[in-house]
Amino acid sequence: GYIIEKITGKEYSAVLKEEITDLLKLKNTSTVLPDNLAQGYQPFLYYPIIPITPKYNKVDIPAGYINSNANDLSKYLRELMNSYNNDTTSVISKNITDELFKPNDKNDSHYALGWGNIEYKDTKTFIHDGLTQGFNSAVIITPEIEKIIIVLTNNYGESATTTSLGLLSILLDKEPTKRSKVLFYIIRSLPFLVLF
Repeated sequence: GYIIEKITGKEYSAVLKEEITDLLKLKNTSTVLPDNLAQGYQPFLYYPIIPITPKYNKVDIPAGYINSNANDLSKYLRELMNSYNNDTTSVISKNITDELFKPNDKNDSHYALGWGNIEYKDTKTFIHDGLTQGFNSAVIITPEIEKIIIVLTNNYGESATTTSLGLLSILLDKEPTKRSKVLFYIIRSLPFLVLF
């Protein structure tokens, strides 16, 4: 965000609006907290039951405080997928998506510019997840089968990523990966362990 502001001489939110939300007609995406934002929850032990009201600092916005909804995200992700697949109707340049999804070759990382670039169950997959105060999200683009997955939750945890990969497994007609819950229960039991 800082680099964008330095290069453009504009606020990050103004650049987001001019370069992305206006271009793609994303009417429910901005850096402003909407009035109808769902209540977010933090976990206590094993369940997300503690209500939390997110607080914004301007410097945090590029790192995870852009508000959107499933409709706007589907438009955005479809444009990215179409561009990556070289669809000439996309308003996003193929050069941009090639760079966006290109993993870092220098350190053999699967991480691109904010996107995980992975082979999930033998299918090229781009995944981005996020975790903020009381909210968790995950989005997946699978250009080979031309599908996108969006999971938005109002609880702080990793449920969105697990759910999105489970949905992708179903779309690919593969068995979902079973994740161990041991670490989850150990972390959530820390208050008991500390008291003990």
